Amino acid sequence: MIKRLAFIFFCLMLIGSVATSRGDSTPSGQTYGEEGQTLSFKALVSDAHAGNHAAQAAYCKILALGDQEFAKNLEEATRWCQKSAEGGNARGQLLYAILLRTGNGVKKDASAAYYWATKSYKQGDPEAHSYLRFIEEEMTSEERERAEALLRD
Repeated sequence: MIKRLAFIFFCLMLIGSVATSRGDSTPSGQTYGEEGQTLSFKALVSDAHAGNHAAQAAYCKILALGDQEFAKNLEEATRWCQKSAEGGNARGQLLYAILLRTGNGVKKDASAAYYWATKSYKQGDPEAHSYLRFIEEEMTSEERERAEALLRD
């Protein structure tokens, strides 16, 4: 029980820090995250809809956590995380892995979570390494085999 609570706490902390610990620059030079609070929420959403993967990851984080102005929406967060992840954004990949592992807004899938966290780690996201270790500790042998198959493909 304590291990499970520690895992949940770790995930919440990671979601809160992943998209804001270092700003993500876009081709147009816009930055998202704590270092880049220069854009309005409306501009961020517009950029996310336009296919900007960094904006999609930032929007995912806002939807996953909610705040004073915006209600938490895990299903919508998952959709934006997936777009960002598939677009190659390391933070989007890690956020998507977190949602997949916890089953928030999407069917729980440890193998897919491991796959996306590995992709994020290979792109140099430092939080991804810690998250991979967490996932590995809780994976069954079948989940490991499936994750390895996903990574080979």
